[in-house]
Amino acid sequence: MARIGVKNLTIFPITKDDHEGTTYGTAVKLPPLMKVSLNAKTVEGSLYGDDRQVEGNFGITGYDITVDTTDLKPDQIAALLGHKKDSNGGITVNADDEAPYVAVAFESKRSDGDNQYVVLYKVKFSPLNEEFETKGENITYKTPSLAGKAIARESDGAFKYDVVAKTLPEGWYTTPQKAV
Repeated sequence: MARIGVKNLTIFPITKDDHEGTTYGTAVKLPPLMKVSLNAKTVEGSLYGDDRQVEGNFGITGYDITVDTTDLKPDQIAALLGHKKDSNGGITVNADDEAPYVAVAFESKRSDGDNQYVVLYKVKFSPLNEEFETKGENITYKTPSLAGKAIARESDGAFKYDVVAKTLPEGWYTTPQKAV
């Protein structure tokens, strides 16, 4: 089915991810979502014998994610990119800043009336690219775009979970959901 909308971008800071399990902090709802792009990163292998390919395999190594929102507040930028916010509300970008890993959840309306709910379990975003433009005869909005990489959780190797449903799965925006 075709997708006809996207909304409710929510992140969950990762507080622990090791062989014993993954735990997440409190959900943070981000400003209105404009677009999400997910591109699977894959590897492939081919086995040849008798002058032809006899085997082929593909695997997922992660996802590239790009998120476009209408705005990002300084505290949200600091939380996503590991920058420090001062008492004036300003952000200092430092060479030693380290973006934390977060889970990312959102939903998309489908043309059949259902919704697709998506969570990526472990994402790290790269620094923002910013663009500014003067106001001329027309107003051109410049909005933030975040690029990141989703990798497998240490605890179970999971990258992503999505489900198609008529109604919001219970707890979807409270904690990252997983297959049952």
